[in-house]
Amino acid sequence: MLPATPTILPVPFSQNSSLTAVAPTVQAGNVRFENMTGSSVTIKHDVGNSTFRLIVVKQGSAVDAIPADLTRYSGNTLFGAGNQVTPGNYVVTGGQNSNTLTVTGLTPGLIYHVAVWGFNGINFPVYAIPPASSHYYS
Repeated sequence: MLPATPTILPVPFSQNSSLTAVAPTVQAGNVRFENMTGSSVTIKHDVGNSTFRLIVVKQGSAVDAIPADLTRYSGNTLFGAGNQVTPGNYVVTGGQNSNTLTVTGLTPGLIYHVAVWGFNGINFPVYAIPPASSHYYS
């Protein structure tokens, strides 16, 4: 038997639910590098069919973090200044909707690994897994 009055879910429920966004079906890809100097690099990538991209950089070894759905990460293009998804995995942008980003603050002579996740839902994102990735020698 149906209730006499309809059940209305509060706004926080719908905003905190993965039902508000769907993960992209085509991941970002073709991560590449331009304008390389010892302390900065421009990261380019294909966007897939996501609305936004999360880009994480790690020095010395491959990015080994996986972003949590419904969690928004803040980035900073100065390497080491953004949120860490897990230790050493720094967010350089948490809501990019273009395909180009310049990262600064790199140390010359070191290797940096980059991972790019496409996602939909700016406030409560749902990420496509696995990420597109590559690496760069500064």
